[in-house]
Amino acid sequence: TMLRMVWRDFRRHPMALVGVSIVGIIALLSVFAFLSPYGPESVDVANRFSPPSWQHPLGTDRSGRDVATRLLYGGRVSLTVGVAAVVTSLILGSLVGALAGFYGGFVDNILMRMTDAFLSFPSLFVLILLSFLLRESEIPLLSGGVASIAIVIGATSWMTVARLVRATVLSLREEEFVAAARSYGASDARLVLQHIAPNAAGPVIVNATMGVAWAILIESGLSFLGFGIQPPTPSWGNMLTDGQDTLSLYPWLAIFPGLMIFLTVIGINYIGDALRDALDPYTVSGRTG
Repeated sequence: TMLRMVWRDFRRHPMALVGVSIVGIIALLSVFAFLSPYGPESVDVANRFSPPSWQHPLGTDRSGRDVATRLLYGGRVSLTVGVAAVVTSLILGSLVGALAGFYGGFVDNILMRMTDAFLSFPSLFVLILLSFLLRESEIPLLSGGVASIAIVIGATSWMTVARLVRATVLSLREEEFVAAARSYGASDARLVLQHIAPNAAGPVIVNATMGVAWAILIESGLSFLGFGIQPPTPSWGNMLTDGQDTLSLYPWLAIFPGLMIFLTVIGINYIGDALRDALDPYTVSGRTG
């Protein structure tokens, strides 16, 4: 089957398997972070700035909080933001791109000019402005939490998805199987959902994989600047901020959050590279005949 061929090609990339292992372990440890004997916000002033030891494998921070525990809870936040942001961008971008590519003409011109307008805005300043506005808002679940950061990142990154989906739909809508389905009276919604969307899934999946890594970096950067996840809720970005002032004296406060970001992002990038090759339609068509 197609799925078997994709998995067979994916396994040919040893670094992709390493990436799956790294991301899987980090995700699993983050899910079971509650098993830690320490709480993510438990203060122990007597053990401030303790170096790595058997009691605290990654040391403690300026408030005596266990760094390892906070890293795992921060992994929950960063991974959740990354996945939620990509889902948001996929929904918005796929909708705009599918409408533009399928209908073309006036609809295509309007939607693509809107996409170009959003691309012209400086993304960093828009991210900071939107995150600040949502943080100060009184809207439930959006005032400075994970949901607000995910929505902000997703709402400023859908344009690339829209262009990718539009280009794919433009090529697929002229294929013979779409014309055959249309001749049998298939509606536009059925053509898009049942015939075009499955064939356009490969590039979108690869883009989504890379988007998760990008969203994690953006969330970490926003938190580092003070516009992302707000303390005392741990995230890898605000843990980096907490350790920058004491880097020369207590380097573990910045090294370990930075290492987690590096390992997660490079692991996801390896997965995305392998998926790009495994889902390449030209490679698949060559294997099948």
